[in-house]
Amino acid sequence: EFRRVLFRSVITVTGDHGDCRFGAGDVDRMARILPNIRTPQVKAEMPLIGHTLVGVADYLCGPQIRDIKTTQKTISPERYERSIQWKSYLSLFGGDHFVFDVCQMEEEEQHVWAVRQYQTVVCFPYPGMKEYVEYWADQYVQWYNQMKELGKFEEMEHGVQ
Repeated sequence: EFRRVLFRSVITVTGDHGDCRFGAGDVDRMARILPNIRTPQVKAEMPLIGHTLVGVADYLCGPQIRDIKTTQKTISPERYERSIQWKSYLSLFGGDHFVFDVCQMEEEEQHVWAVRQYQTVVCFPYPGMKEYVEYWADQYVQWYNQMKELGKFEEMEHGVQ
């Protein structure tokens, strides 16, 4: 079904937040990725002292973990490389690398978005990464509990149990 639409110059996908238009170049790039995607929306948990880290990956493809991101800003690979998400997901799922599929979006009309740029950002595990994730997960839980004591958050608002 996806291959049928490759010959159109523009594809429009309707979603909860409006329509998204993909040009022929975007479709070709995504078509090279999609056949390799094997398992969508996979959840993993990692028990930590006093809490559990939970992640839901967009796609798993063998040892590769992929996550699709959209932004209106110019794509900055450094922004994604600095994130803790990929480190957490590699720790949770045990893959050998993590790929962000990043689409820069621009609103063409009200509620109609076009992909202006597509880029992949690939990240690899490193020694001590799991300990880094565990440390920052613990720091987040401590911060959250302090804010909750101050009445800043309702129970479960940010996914902390």
